[in-house]
Amino acid sequence: MRESFSIAGLVRPELEKLMPYEAKLYPEAIKLDANENPYPFPESLSSKIGELAAGDVLSRYPDGAALELRRDIAEYVGTEPEQVMVGNGSDELILNILLTFGTGGRVLITNPTFSMYKIHSQIAGARPIPVPRRGDFSIDVPALVCYARQPEAKVVFCALPTTLPAILHP
Repeated sequence: MRESFSIAGLVRPELEKLMPYEAKLYPEAIKLDANENPYPFPESLSSKIGELAAGDVLSRYPDGAALELRRDIAEYVGTEPEQVMVGNGSDELILNILLTFGTGGRVLITNPTFSMYKIHSQIAGARPIPVPRRGDFSIDVPALVCYARQPEAKVVFCALPTTLPAILHP
């Protein structure tokens, strides 16, 4: 008689209780936290997308290195394409950073923030360490530096959505 196979037996024990991230669907709302655009696409942009879709762009495999996109982003921000990392959304980029730098170490996360930092830290085999923000939600920089000096601190995530536009466009 053959033993039944259970894929659950292959899952790392520390991931067994991990709950999947579920984005709630609110059809009547525009979710700015999910980067949804409240405005319709400009007609010129919709037409250009239609032109591109009618060509060979959808029938060919894209450049896996996204060289043209990385060149354009690098030119826009004033750096080299080799210093630009692109992916299929923030989840992929966060996980790649954690798999490259965070596995086995501590990942500092300034809470409250994007929940995927913690989830992907656990998936990557890192230990997420919450670093509380101040009462006004600003980052407690001295506390963050103190945590970062601790052994095994490998990655720091500190989302600054309110200051990012000022950094990119002073």
